[in-house]
Amino acid sequence: MSAPTKDQTAPEREEPLRFSLRDGFVFVTVCCVLLAAGIGLVRYMGPIIPLSVEAQLTPGMSQSQVRELLGEPNEIEESRWVYTRSANPGWCSIYWDDSEKLSYVDNEWP
Repeated sequence: MSAPTKDQTAPEREEPLRFSLRDGFVFVTVCCVLLAAGIGLVRYMGPIIPLSVEAQLTPGMSQSQVRELLGEPNEIEESRWVYTRSANPGWCSIYWDDSEKLSYVDNEWP
């Protein structure tokens, strides 16, 4: 009987991946930093409507003037338009009087 050839020998086993306690600490630290950055980004985004734009909204403006300034609202109700932005917990409500003129603005943000 001849000796097994190189092709007939058993394949070498690869060493399983091993992680040290330090590697786990680094991973958890990186995850926490990314999470904190994400939370900070939501806070940094600020109000739905920038304060400089909100300052241009004046009582008595027509709905078309407001739409031109802010774009289409996310929700339209009888006497209120609501603007929201994804990934931001705040909202902005535009309230209308009986003659469909701007009454007041409620720009809610955390």
